[in-house]
Amino acid sequence: MRADTLRRVRDDGWVSTALQHPFLDPAVLVDPAHRPARTGIAVDGKERRGARRGGGRKVHLVGAVAHFAGQVLNQERVARRGKANEVSHFQPLLTPLPLDDLVVTTDALQTTHANARFLREQKKAHYLFPLLGNQPTLNALLNALDWAYADVSTATVETGHGRVETRTIRTLPVPAGVEMADAAQAVLVERYVTTWKNGEPRTRAEAVLYITSLAPDDATPADLLAHIRGHWTVEHVHWLRDVIWEEDGSLLRTSDGPELMSILTNLVITLFRILGVTKFRDETSRNHQNPRRALRLLIL
Repeated sequence: MRADTLRRVRDDGWVSTALQHPFLDPAVLVDPAHRPARTGIAVDGKERRGARRGGGRKVHLVGAVAHFAGQVLNQERVARRGKANEVSHFQPLLTPLPLDDLVVTTDALQTTHANARFLREQKKAHYLFPLLGNQPTLNALLNALDWAYADVSTATVETGHGRVETRTIRTLPVPAGVEMADAAQAVLVERYVTTWKNGEPRTRAEAVLYITSLAPDDATPADLLAHIRGHWTVEHVHWLRDVIWEEDGSLLRTSDGPELMSILTNLVITLFRILGVTKFRDETSRNHQNPRRALRLLIL
């Protein structure tokens, strides 16, 4: 079934791209490839499956990746057990990086008052944090806002790869009682995805709240939506490490070996990105067959 067969248009000209997707004013639709003027930095962690350090501890790494460019800027090994300990490595990870006026995005785990103060006061950077269960009071304050009366200010629509996806964004001023450092706006992003199963369209929807230090004069709604989308560049880095270089299948599983190999893989990814490589598997094969080619990459 073609995606355009699901498109509906109302008498007033508003458009819905698929069943159960919202009707939108065409004036709010923007290019999904929009890039904000400010650079975004995504922070996220990844466990090295099968790798162990002393005492049987898992090897868990947290990294900082530039949005869209996909360049890995820094990496830290999480010292203790469990994903929750990524929080204690957030500030050491970002301390060496120049972040003035940049935007840092994270998963909900890093949405803390301490991280917001660190970014605003010490790094002079902005934050765009999602809100989930780890901040119940803040989540409740923002969830209670009159979102039903806030117009969709920007939306994107994408079709391809057997799916139709609509993203919308609404923004409201942060309410009284929010103590997050320099919090300026509450953000609601809704995502609708339609795929096909047995020839029938199936739609799922999700909504996520965000809080940001970016005021309306600092970033447009299209910028905010692009930063949220740009955060998932870090997931593509994880995918490259797993699929192209088969990181989780590596036989280097003890001591510092897994971390050092991840550092080298990050270097290769960043060099490929700088040089405009788009077919990572092919370029890796070419360098494997001709080591001198790899040395030339390091000289460039």
